[in-house]
Order: sequence, then C-alpha cells, then structure tokens
Amino acid sequence: IIEIKDGRVITQGDNLDSPDPFDAPLSAIDREMLTVVPGAGRMVSFVTSPFGLIWIGTGVFMFFIWPVMERKKERHEVETVETKAQLQHVVAAVADYGQEEVKLGPLPADARPLPATVTAVVVDTGDGCFELTVNLFAEHTEDTRYCVDPSGSLALDGHTKHQRIGALSPVATMSCDPGTLIEEGSDTLPLSCDLSLDGGPASIKATLAGTATHGATERLSIGDQSVETTPLTVAYEVSGDLTGTWTETLWLTETFLPAKIERSLDLSGPATFVEHSELTLLDLSPST
Repeated sequence: IIEIKDGRVITQGDNLDSPDPFDAPLSAIDREMLTVVPGAGRMVSFVTSPFGLIWIGTGVFMFFIWPVMERKKERHEVETVETKAQLQHVVAAVADYGQEEVKLGPLPADARPLPATVTAVVVDTGDGCFELTVNLFAEHTEDTRYCVDPSGSLALDGHTKHQRIGALSPVATMSCDPGTLIEEGSDTLPLSCDLSLDGGPASIKATLAGTATHGATERLSIGDQSVETTPLTVAYEVSGDLTGTWTETLWLTETFLPAKIERSLDLSGPATFVEHSELTLLDLSPST
C-alpha cells in the first residue's frame, strides 16, 4: 500500500517501478500485517513442493516410525529367544556301554565307541509332541519325535538318523503307521514302519514289522533322585534291502521322557549297521 486517497487504496508490487493500474476500496481490506519473516515464503514453497513432501515423509519415517519398528523387532527377538530357551532342555546321559559298527557300500567298516557322556536335547514343539535329539558323537546324531494325545497314548511320529561315513553323509528316515507305543488297556501294540536311507551310493529301503510292549513300573536312580518309570520294549524284524533285527527298551518317566535307553541293532545288506548301547540320564534337571 503506497497511498490511501478518497477512501480507496493504491498498491504497488514489490518489484515494480510504478503503482498498480487499479485501486481497491478501503473497506475491502480486513487484514493487518504484524511482522515480516525473511525467507518464510521460500520455506512454505519448499514444504508444499513434491520434493519437500518427500523430504518430510522420509524424515518422519527415519526419526519416528523406524525406531518404533526396530524396538518391536528387538522385543520379538528377545521373546523368541526366551521361548526357545523355555522349550529346549538339554540333559546329559552317561553311556554305560556303547559301540557301533557301520559300513556303506564298498567303504571299509568303521567301528566307533561311544564317548563316556552324550547330550540329549528335548524340544516341546507345542502341538502335543516333543522331539528328542541324541548327539552320540559328531558322526552320529538322531532325532526322534513323540506325540502324546489327551487320553495319554504315546505314539512314535518319526525317527531320523544322521550318519557320517567317510566322505558320505547318509540320512536314514523312518515313519510308522501304526506307530502307537502306549495305549490304555493294551500291553502290546503292533508297529509297521518304513525305513529309507539316502545320501549313500544307492537309495536303500526296508520295512520294519514289530511290536511295542510296556511292562510294570520300575524305579530308577537318576542323580540323587529315585524316579518311577515305565519300561517300553520295541522290537522290529527288518526286511527289504536291509535285513536283521532292531530291539530297543526305553524307561519312560511320567512325562514320557526316556530316562534310560538300551539298544541292540543288527542290520545288513548294501549297508551294515551294528549298534549296542545303554544310555542313562545323569540328571533330570535340564540346562538351557
């Protein structure tokens, strides 16, 4: 505004040398300038531009949203580790005696004694089942999955044997149907299982037909505790590419944890597996 004359306002642009070619009535002006902020116009123009909006959005994400996401991720990782620690129990077992002899194809037979102690990892899978991993030694580990239903029946849901023989790493997988080991009202139950061995010179398949028989409860001394257990004997006759017998007795606690395992296995064919062992838990108190 450069002049007010006869009730009308004469204006002039900042960068113009002469007044605007029009005027306006004084009554049309209803705002008052209080102060001038140098550069404010440029700032508003930047903020409302596409690049400015992207810049602001990126800043909000980096300084507010991303830290929240990272904190949630860290909490989830901690909760996951804590959950795994609760589910995974490591127990030690003493090998009262144990030796195995393995031979695969043309490779020479390898006799391997068990160490004085081995470890077993018990993992509750959260679906009424648990997995027992026995680390006999570096060249031989086993994973056995057991399932318990609400009626108290125990079933063998799968067994996997990992071996290392020379440069080969064969894996034996066994599945059973039926695979019920303990059922109320039955002392002996039939078992029918299929065994496959892969990772060797040739694929090997065999059929296991047998029984699961549980006896009267027995008390075992585990560490400084006297524990009531139920002995369960599983006996298989093996036919197919492999032939022989596999007999195993497990002394099960009330939660079906094997407190003691005796095994006698003698299989021959394209591969030879001979195992005789007895494992007894040193302590029922798990470490994580």
